[in-house]
Amino acid sequence: FLFSKMETNLEAIKNDGKYPEKVQKLAKSNFAQQNLNAWRPIPTFQGALMTFLILGVVLLLIGIIILVLSGQIFEKEVQYDSSCSGKATCQGTFTVDEEVEQPIYFYYQLDNFYQNHRNYVKSRSLSQLEGEDKDEDDIEGDCDPVTTLADIGYVNTIYGPDGTEAGDLTYNDVTKKIVANPCGLVAKSFFNDTFKLLSPTGEQVEIDETDIAWDSDIKKFTKASNWRTKQWINVENEHFIVWMRTAGLPNFRKLWGRITTNLQKGTYTVQIANNYNVDHFGGKKYFVLSTTNIFGGKNDLLGGLYIAVGIISLLCALVF
Repeated sequence: FLFSKMETNLEAIKNDGKYPEKVQKLAKSNFAQQNLNAWRPIPTFQGALMTFLILGVVLLLIGIIILVLSGQIFEKEVQYDSSCSGKATCQGTFTVDEEVEQPIYFYYQLDNFYQNHRNYVKSRSLSQLEGEDKDEDDIEGDCDPVTTLADIGYVNTIYGPDGTEAGDLTYNDVTKKIVANPCGLVAKSFFNDTFKLLSPTGEQVEIDETDIAWDSDIKKFTKASNWRTKQWINVENEHFIVWMRTAGLPNFRKLWGRITTNLQKGTYTVQIANNYNVDHFGGKKYFVLSTTNIFGGKNDLLGGLYIAVGIISLLCALVF
């Protein structure tokens, strides 16, 4: 009785001109009244069995392919924070068992560094990074607690791809009250270790440090006018831009460069300028060399997950 009464009321609304046009349209709309045609499949024994069988086989094949391709990736991960502790310069070594074709990507990796903390992520001035001059009052809300050179604690000198020095500022009683440019926790914690790769014969292997940042990120960073006397670091340096894209997990890798020549068999040495201290947050430092494939870097977990779900699907098919 209730439903028949509702249907009668809808018919009255559709045909009665005293109701607003919007209400009449809703009454006539199959979508609003949930009267659209629908397909409601009813699973059968044979259909469910075939679905689980096909799904299981496909997932197994995909997982095996990913594992095989992942196994073909060259990757060397070397921890160096312990061996380099207390040293300004140090070195790490790795062995190549057979020739590795370029391109080979060179990363640095940090463990136990929480770049995803809310206060850390938001501690930056976007307008300052775009080249605008800001005083301490302007940036205090964005960059607190790092707003002056005294808060930075040091003046880092890095070199751009053209070999020129990044900045001319020095840390003393005069400059320590100057507004930090760039300001904020992310900029202050910039990773400033540098690396040089030597071949088994002692010759330097070039690591290309250009084109390592996203184009969309590069557009967000502009040097200030007369930047050498205003900024303690070159904000257009791509290593800095890569660092400013914060990681979502506490253990992460960031691209430092790429090797565009094949690596021959032998033992290679990486000379490290050990500038970055990880002891105060209990972190670890690594350098990583890796090739890639169509699925990205080495990732056995992804292939393992596909295989696991495939096996579960096949077990469900057996149960049916």
